[in-house]
Amino acid sequence: MKSLDAEIPVVFDYGLAESLAFLHAAGLPWDEKIAAAAAHVRFEKIFLLDLVPLDGCDDLAIRAETIEQRKLLRRLIRDVYSALGPPPLDIPLAPPGKRLALITARGQDG
Repeated sequence: MKSLDAEIPVVFDYGLAESLAFLHAAGLPWDEKIAAAAAHVRFEKIFLLDLVPLDGCDDLAIRAETIEQRKLLRRLIRDVYSALGPPPLDIPLAPPGKRLALITARGQDG
């Protein structure tokens, strides 16, 4: 495995904290090992993107949650990250290029 260059930002779309939020939403207990690992992992910045409307997207097998479930998961993800450290930075709904620009700009803020 190649090592990562510390000067090049890496973006993860999900971390262990999201796993805790999904477990909670499903009414399942947290495994202490997952909770401890989530508390141990520190990201420089956490971005929480506003939900993308899925109206008219009937063929989305990848997203089975209702809008209410998606909102609950987003709130739980915020709660978990806020309990572990600074709260996530919100990224509003926008075209992908605009969202990337916002993430890039906010990622470079001290």
